[in-house]
Amino acid sequence: MVVSKLALHLAAWAFGESVHARELLVAEEARRAELEVSEHRARARAAVAEERTRIARELHDVLAHGVSVLVLNAEGTKLARDPAAVVRTLQTACLWRPRTERATRFAQLTAQ
Repeated sequence: MVVSKLALHLAAWAFGESVHARELLVAEEARRAELEVSEHRARARAAVAEERTRIARELHDVLAHGVSVLVLNAEGTKLARDPAAVVRTLQTACLWRPRTERATRFAQLTAQ
């Protein structure tokens, strides 16, 4: 009788230990999954920031080139003696306006 009670107590203790161990395992798996999700989100944010930086650099290059062309054309009109050459130069300079407007709109869209 004492042996059967002792066996019953040992079985209950072992069952409790296995349930506790399982709870610890499930909690650890949940913590790891949460950490993995957090790391994935951080990588995604970093990728977005990197892409925005790349786009900003490219836009800067395009706009800087456009401004350089405008300045050179404006300086060229000072040197031109032929009125037709002045008109052509100013027309060329005016071609850059729509490009810079599109680049500005694109920059505004990507900043959101």
